[in-house]
Amino acid sequence: AKVSPSPRSRLSTELLVARELAALGAPIATPATELPVIVHHRGRFDVTFWCYFPQRSTVDVTAERAVSALAKLHASLRQLSPATKGILPTYMSELLLARSLLADQAGVPALKPDERGSLAKTFDRLQDRLNELAPADRFIVLHGSPHPYNVLLVDDEPLFIDFETTCTGPLEWDVAHLDSGVDALFGSIH
Repeated sequence: AKVSPSPRSRLSTELLVARELAALGAPIATPATELPVIVHHRGRFDVTFWCYFPQRSTVDVTAERAVSALAKLHASLRQLSPATKGILPTYMSELLLARSLLADQAGVPALKPDERGSLAKTFDRLQDRLNELAPADRFIVLHGSPHPYNVLLVDDEPLFIDFETTCTGPLEWDVAHLDSGVDALFGSIH
């Protein structure tokens, strides 16, 4: 089960993306079918249910297999319906949320005002640079956070989970979540 506070929940978008990806045969862990495949509402929380796959304590997916699975996932993400693609945020939305925390003492109470100000200035400078390096016309649909904790090994094949962060952005945003050193390998497969 995946649980999220209702006011900020992105579970309905995640479920929509996962249902389309499952229909496309993407390498993903699918929603569970024992219950209706919908967002269930319980009090202040939204809940979705997903297929369970027991995992070993460590999941060792080689860099080559992770990159190959991500390339297959990206091929399926390109085929999402225009309606689904149209509701996805850009990768900048998560960065802007982090930036908004810097504007509020309560957002990051452990930071001193000068530290918060320095981080905010750095963020603003980097945001301008990101807009130059990754213009919106290069954006594709991305998983959003395909790090190793969002990969399960099922029947010796890597499957992705957690599509709550699915967004649009430059390919490099997803590649940056992979282990270091695989970027060259990713370019040759993708």
